[in-house]
Amino acid sequence: NLDRDLKAVVFGQDAAIERLLPWLVSVASGLRSESTPAGVFLFYGNTGCGKSQAAKAVASVLFEGRLHKEDMNTFNQRHTIERLIGSPPGYRDSGAVSPFLRFIGDNRGKGGVILFDEIEKAHPAVFDHIMELLDTGFFRSAMGSLYDARSFIFIMTSNVVTDESSRARRIGFSSAGDVDACGGIDEIRRSGCFRDEFVGRLQLALRFGALSDAAVRLIAEKLYRELIDSLPPQIACSAWNEDEIG
Repeated sequence: NLDRDLKAVVFGQDAAIERLLPWLVSVASGLRSESTPAGVFLFYGNTGCGKSQAAKAVASVLFEGRLHKEDMNTFNQRHTIERLIGSPPGYRDSGAVSPFLRFIGDNRGKGGVILFDEIEKAHPAVFDHIMELLDTGFFRSAMGSLYDARSFIFIMTSNVVTDESSRARRIGFSSAGDVDACGGIDEIRRSGCFRDEFVGRLQLALRFGALSDAAVRLIAEKLYRELIDSLPPQIACSAWNEDEIG
């Protein structure tokens, strides 16, 4: 039911979901290497096309919603790495466990999704720490404690636009139509947007295309129904008429 469950919440990206599905099946079946994380995926494309939503859907269908998100645009300076690894001995707050490390420690063995949103905006020093984690699945805190993250799927999103996807430069919520193919690691390598060491650690790279009109309508209908469901019954009945809006 993975295919059905993912497509029920991620609209307009069926081709990308189908490329992702075999990897998720292998994780769910326990058929994976013990020397690397369960998954290292890059979702890239224009803003608003469902990349983060897909990461949340993966967490929901595989890990009972266990997801930790880090916005990498807040890691654009060298010292910000402390938000991930904690402060070293002798510094203020040394010994404190960051939310990132706590999530790994609390869910060791159970797994989950760790989302690095807009990964291209991270400072190179932060990138170095993340690449070590993506390579081995282990992460060392500033205090020297070793965290085992091999049961986690790491999903990174990026707004980079490659040559192949340049015709869909508009925001994801547009009528650009369906985009054929879903890119791949070779496309990311040719783009020159990321270091070769990072690209070499990716197991899968998926390009998310701009949303079609039909997909936008499905999203609007879903948001509308969620809004109606959140209102008190008397307000929903008097203030909204689904037939008129539809």
